[in-house]
Amino acid sequence: MRLYALSRTSRRALAAGLLLAVVALIALTLWWLASILFLDQQRRVSELGGRLATLEATSVSTAELRRVWARLERDPRLLVDMYPPVSSAQAAASVQAAAQRLFSDAGVTVRSVQALDVLEDGPVRRVGVRLVIAGTTPRINGALQRMAGARPVLMIAGADIESARDTRFEADWSRPQELQATLDVYAFAQEEQP
Repeated sequence: MRLYALSRTSRRALAAGLLLAVVALIALTLWWLASILFLDQQRRVSELGGRLATLEATSVSTAELRRVWARLERDPRLLVDMYPPVSSAQAAASVQAAAQRLFSDAGVTVRSVQALDVLEDGPVRRVGVRLVIAGTTPRINGALQRMAGARPVLMIAGADIESARDTRFEADWSRPQELQATLDVYAFAQEEQP
């Protein structure tokens, strides 16, 4: 089609159509960019709303923790899960004795014991020991189950468990696996009285 062969009216109509198509394309592009920006803003607002909800939940849980802590300080009956107010060394020795007794009663060998640093937080101290133990899987599991019911409460804050022997070439899988574990066992102790 030869444009110069068209009448003047037809050329103007064609030019107007092309101009209208370019304007529509520009408008569509601008609408697309605006919608992307709007959706991005909505996503950001949604993320900020989620963060705000998390912060509100944290502040509520912190307030709840402070309320429970104040109740704990007022009610001495709630202190039964802590060691009495003695020196940090005595509290660590109590934790060590309780943990060693628990594992020994379960038939687990305690190979070494090391006292951990005492962490003080207001009227409470966290005392602990690092134990290296060895035993079969059922015996270690039994000791850990007994630990869950210990009073004062004993907690494991860190554990490194590995096989005590090379099992790659083991032929007898019917025997329980021998494990060696390094455990950080903690308990809480009341503040030492002056």
